[in-house]
Amino acid sequence: MLKLSHLVEDLESRSSLSIELPVPPSVNSCWRSYRGRVVRSRQYLSWLQEADTIWMVNQARQTKAVKKPIPSPVMILLRVIPGKGWTKARDLDNILKPTQDWLVRMGILEKDSTTVVHCSISCYIEAAPRRAAAIRISLVPLGR
Repeated sequence: MLKLSHLVEDLESRSSLSIELPVPPSVNSCWRSYRGRVVRSRQYLSWLQEADTIWMVNQARQTKAVKKPIPSPVMILLRVIPGKGWTKARDLDNILKPTQDWLVRMGILEKDSTTVVHCSISCYIEAAPRRAAAIRISLVPLGR
């Protein structure tokens, strides 16, 4: 029987990029209506700013910056790392869209359409909880 943790570890080992970020807000709470317009919520803007900062610090520490955008097609693997801020009742699907949008915003992916992203997997694997929950984003190149 195949264990999910083994499959995820294998996919992560094949990734061309891997980064840990705080868990994004649910896609349901990323947008708000304001004076008849749809705008980004404060919670979403805060997460974007934190994710941007983590990415920039991560890139500054690297001896070789990531070539952007990552060549397509790719598989996006999102692994939830349990900790404060995550409940098992939370819907995994609702973290994918904000994460994909962030990858495009940072120029890591050219776009999040099916011309670039051929597969997206969100997974939760039981583990000892950390101080704060996080997601590990791994971009796995797929051959044409």
